[in-house]
Amino acid sequence: MSRNRGDEDLIIRRPELQNNKARWGYRFLSIIFWLLFLLTIGAWLLSLWWAGKQLSNVAKFLGDLSELKFLAIMMLILGGGLIVWAVYNWIRFRGQDRRQHRIPINPEGLAQYFDSTAIDLFLMHGSQRIVLHLDDEGRITQYDISLPGDDPVIIRAELGKGSVVSS
Repeated sequence: MSRNRGDEDLIIRRPELQNNKARWGYRFLSIIFWLLFLLTIGAWLLSLWWAGKQLSNVAKFLGDLSELKFLAIMMLILGGGLIVWAVYNWIRFRGQDRRQHRIPINPEGLAQYFDSTAIDLFLMHGSQRIVLHLDDEGRITQYDISLPGDDPVIIRAELGKGSVVSS
């Protein structure tokens, strides 16, 4: 089975085929993101240490830790409830794909949706730039397109009528 260029994997399996600029660029980005990750871990550890310090100060004023124990028990009950709910949904929907695939649309169906012709859509699809003119209800009434080429041609046409207003 032949594969065209658009079907190739995004993962480069032979890094020696990369040029030096790309190789060093990926290395640089990897180092930056690893440093950001380590900085984030450090920030989490610092915040946990700070929270512990603050809670120990609060505990001195509370006298007993019954309220903190209550909060810890509530956190365990709510966290356990979320875990039970997640396991229930996993068991319930495991192996079932309930999503519906979209039906591919043909040019005639798309043209009918926009009250247009397939020729209008073909012209719009092949153009470099499109300017759509809408009526008060938001429907397309006219369009301006510039066709590719050395000397670009700008065409204004009324949608669905196939008539060129100006060129």
